[in-house]
Amino acid sequence: MEFITITSKLCDCVGTILCVSRYHDPELSLFLEKHDVGQPALYATSWILTDFAHDLPMDTLFTLWDTYLLEESPCLHVFVCVAWLIHFRQQFLCAKASGVHEVVVS
Repeated sequence: MEFITITSKLCDCVGTILCVSRYHDPELSLFLEKHDVGQPALYATSWILTDFAHDLPMDTLFTLWDTYLLEESPCLHVFVCVAWLIHFRQQFLCAKASGVHEVVVS
């Protein structure tokens, strides 16, 4: 039962990231979908499960985690994930078709 709850929450979060990214940057979202990396489950699962522990330097990571604890907003992580995508927007849009997935997972 617990596995289903975790999976359900993960799916909800992934779906919310997709909706928010489509709203805030439709061009980037369409570009990612066109290159078969449009589903956040392909790239955002580790962001969701580890709260960026694998992607950020330790000092930045602790600052982010402190912000999560202080804000107590259940939606904040979704917006941080979308901001992370938008931050790398130019790298995505400039990548060759074969390199888009590499930008997403790097």
